[in-house]
Amino acid sequence: METKRGTLKIYLGYAVGVGKTFGMLVEAHRLLGRGVDTVIGYVEPHGRIETVERMKGIETVPQKEIHYRGITLKETDVAKIIERHPSIALVDEIAHTNATGSDWGKRFRDIALLQDAGVSVITTLNIQHIESVAPSVEGNLGVRVSERVPDEVVLAADSIVTVDISVRELLKRLENGKIYDMERVALARQNFFRKENLKYLQKLLDTWLEENNRTAG
Repeated sequence: METKRGTLKIYLGYAVGVGKTFGMLVEAHRLLGRGVDTVIGYVEPHGRIETVERMKGIETVPQKEIHYRGITLKETDVAKIIERHPSIALVDEIAHTNATGSDWGKRFRDIALLQDAGVSVITTLNIQHIESVAPSVEGNLGVRVSERVPDEVVLAADSIVTVDISVRELLKRLENGKIYDMERVALARQNFFRKENLKYLQKLLDTWLEENNRTAG
């Protein structure tokens, strides 16, 4: 019997800290409550207490350790997830570039392999990492976007959930240490987290959704 390809759901936002990973984890708990076999394939909490708390109670498939230049990095273990074969796997940050020595260079290829094996995936993405959007972000904000996902990968998603809080609320989260450690807050405010930058990214998100006939939600 031919394996039915797994679906892809993306939590899409305009910046770090808007709540994409948190929203994905909230959905995972809802799914588990309905009896849907759901696991964490890879979630990066970035030390955020709220995220760490939401990870509790969800089975985590052990990650693959990659040894490179004397350090040990952890990446999604696609083979272990396929062997476990849940209905749904959470795999954070689809634009991520895998460590040297991984089977695939990009996490979106890991996700495609999981889908091919019949595992549905829920992931996260910020608007600036979409290939067609990245040059505009670099040109207007002067921020280098090295990690990118082809538009066709995003557009092929079965579902896109937009996570869009106000810029004011996002900056409040930053100031309260809910996005970065407090010692990084001042530097973030001087660079990426300027109000005008965030408003620009928020507008880019709205424009991309409109141009690609995607609804916000």
